[in-house]
Amino acid sequence: MQYGWQNGGSFLVGPREYAATGARPADGARARDRHFSLRGSLEAWTNEADKLCAPGLEAAQFALLCAPASVLMRLCEDGAGGEAFSMTAKQSEPAKSLALAASASFWGDMPALEIKTTSALALFSFNWSLPAYFDEAAQRDGDEMARFLSEFAAGEALILVCASHGSLIDLLRTAGSGEAMTYRVLEAHPALPDHMPKDAAAKIAKTLKKNSGQAGDRFLRYLLEIPGVLDYARIRLKTAQSLITQRGNLDNEKARHWARLIAAVDTAGELVRACDVLHCNPAKMREWGIDQAKAQLGDSGIRCPNAVLVEYLAESVNDIITVSGPWRARKTLKAEVLYAPMRDPRGRFEVSVNRLFLSSPLFRRWIDYKGYPWRATLEEMRDTGVLYASKLMTLAAGTGMSADIKRQQECLCLITDFLGFRFDQRNQVNVIKAFVPKQPTAPQGGRPTRAQAAIRRAQRSPGSSP
Repeated sequence: MQYGWQNGGSFLVGPREYAATGARPADGARARDRHFSLRGSLEAWTNEADKLCAPGLEAAQFALLCAPASVLMRLCEDGAGGEAFSMTAKQSEPAKSLALAASASFWGDMPALEIKTTSALALFSFNWSLPAYFDEAAQRDGDEMARFLSEFAAGEALILVCASHGSLIDLLRTAGSGEAMTYRVLEAHPALPDHMPKDAAAKIAKTLKKNSGQAGDRFLRYLLEIPGVLDYARIRLKTAQSLITQRGNLDNEKARHWARLIAAVDTAGELVRACDVLHCNPAKMREWGIDQAKAQLGDSGIRCPNAVLVEYLAESVNDIITVSGPWRARKTLKAEVLYAPMRDPRGRFEVSVNRLFLSSPLFRRWIDYKGYPWRATLEEMRDTGVLYASKLMTLAAGTGMSADIKRQQECLCLITDFLGFRFDQRNQVNVIKAFVPKQPTAPQGGRPTRAQAAIRRAQRSPGSSP
């Protein structure tokens, strides 16, 4: 028996089977049953979980509500299979870990529902209806994840909650058939608000784990044992999906899956509030979900090309060695240093040829810290004629500067004619953000490249530079 809805309308969670007549021990035993123990108390769980309903924690609250919402997916009339909610944040962001821990604690311990392989058959072999959790999903191969999500979407109706320090949608777009699967993924960028320090987030996650399983137990008893609640949930799902589709203009082929996911979360929020499991605001969560879907749908708009690169240069302008021109080995003349940074350089600008070299490791580190897509950024730079090569070089070559920065490293070679660089009389490099790219911003018809769409989405959650 798989966890989830059973023939006859009962619902299996670990060693317990819930029905209209109450909960009873389930027949047989399954390998993951031990992770579904009822620990602590519901009151203790609710007291901590309510803290995720504070402003600034909407992504974590949405992930938490995906836990009961997954149960309701089977009640949707369209029978469209599973949906996914992906959280993208830089590697050190504790909000991502808090959201996963909180959502999993609704039913039990994380190992109960965590998956570590890209096999939909392996997932469905033990779970039909409960949420599934996939950490660092965006670190997988793009074709592999696209295939997994295709099988997942065509299978059972449940919610997949993913988290990674890279964008899952960006990863899918690197695959040949992955674009269609991005329609199944609603992506957000969790972050802790100023009023919640990291140690407070860790304490919440720890307390929720100590009281895991209690919320799911109360929720299923309310859903199945109270007369009329299950029928109400079916009607509420249909009404919510219609309302969300209308309010968010989400009636196209891509957005209808997001409307379905948001409707399930909205309805789950109403039910958990009614049974005193979580004191959330379903209407607020619904509007937040609509905003996320509309913003994701807006990726088809035209944007400023190379905006990520321009942002990096604006932050790094005082860390770029500026020299009069190129220097070649075996020539006695040194390159005239027009500007020397106070710390290790991030790049080298050669004025006479209007050419810029950026340290690839430092640029990549900044990209990862911001949560921007690395491959899509490079693709856009190539598309617009800015990036023409990469090579091993020494940024301080021919300058006579200290030997500690005369090390070779991989550098990106950029032609700045298309970026609007200029050298002024103060011996500074200025970045002009309004520039004319070599190629049009978007191809005919106003549709952007995949790289531009991926970058625009990632830029909605900018962090501070390291």
